[in-house]
Parts: sequence; C-alpha cells; structure tokens
Amino acid sequence: MFAAVVGDPPAPDGVGLASLAVGLRAHLAAAAALTPGERLLMNELLGRLSEPTEAE
Repeated sequence: MFAAVVGDPPAPDGVGLASLAVGLRAHLAAAAALTPGERLLMNELLGRLSEPTEAE
C-alpha cells in the first residue's frame, strides 16, 4: 500500500496524452467546480494537448 502512495503512477497501457486530453475535454462541461472562464481556459489547453505529436 505504501508503495502505491509514494511510488510512480502506473503507465497507462497504450493510452497517450492526446487521448487522455480528449476524454477529459469531453466531460469538461460537467465540471461544476470550474467557472465559465476556467472552463474556457481548460478547453483551450486540452485542445492543444489533444493534438497528436510526433512523440506519440
């Protein structure tokens, strides 16, 4: 249990940053804790992260 808390998070199997950003962006409207401005900023940033890169 201790190793799970202080260790490195497990690497997602075959899931890249772009696909994670797309998934989060799809649920952004449901984030009641964010103001409209924060949602707009997150949408912009997640949009940038969702673009495929050469590294992925």
